[in-house]
Amino acid sequence: MYPEGYRRNYKSFLDGMLKACDEGVILRGALANGMRIGALCSSMTGVYDWCKENSYFFLGPSWINRFWATAAATIVGVMTSLPFDAVRVRMHTMRPLPDGRLPYTSSWDCFKKIMFYESSSKYASNPGGSFYAGAQAYGVRLFAICFLSQYLLDYYHAGSNVSEFWQPARFNYQSGIDYDVHEPFTDGFNKFMSTKWSSGSPAAQYHPDGKSDIRLV
Repeated sequence: MYPEGYRRNYKSFLDGMLKACDEGVILRGALANGMRIGALCSSMTGVYDWCKENSYFFLGPSWINRFWATAAATIVGVMTSLPFDAVRVRMHTMRPLPDGRLPYTSSWDCFKKIMFYESSSKYASNPGGSFYAGAQAYGVRLFAICFLSQYLLDYYHAGSNVSEFWQPARFNYQSGIDYDVHEPFTDGFNKFMSTKWSSGSPAAQYHPDGKSDIRLV
């Protein structure tokens, strides 16, 4: 979609890699890209776990837990990572100026120039418009990747409905809430869970997958 003079016209992936190496730009925007990935991982995983585990106590084994926890995590992920993604895209797509110089010398230089020229009332602009442009499409894409990948993970685990890479928390009548739950719940809440959810299986465990032998008392 670029004008003719701005197109790179890569013939293949290998051709693109070789041209990027020739131009010395193979690691261009690496700092911004690393910060973007770090922001996604550090912000979304904790929010998702907290939302899903706590809502399970009230909704039981329902797909709604996964849906709304992913939505909440996506909102946080967009807020924390999109500014770094904006810098990364600028670094990847910039072209030389008429005098031969590049618009940005580094990710930090790109960030400073966006803040100075595009996030100032002096130029009738604001950080929301410069760093968060396209947030709706970015959020929809991020939600779709996160939500669908969890069902692919379920398929990988032979349809056992495992919600994360670790096994979800199990509730035992004998010992209350297992150590997989990351919150210090009281004995009263343990008793509440053991009276609301119980299993007819000999192991007497409560399984979040919705497929085990679970019955309401």
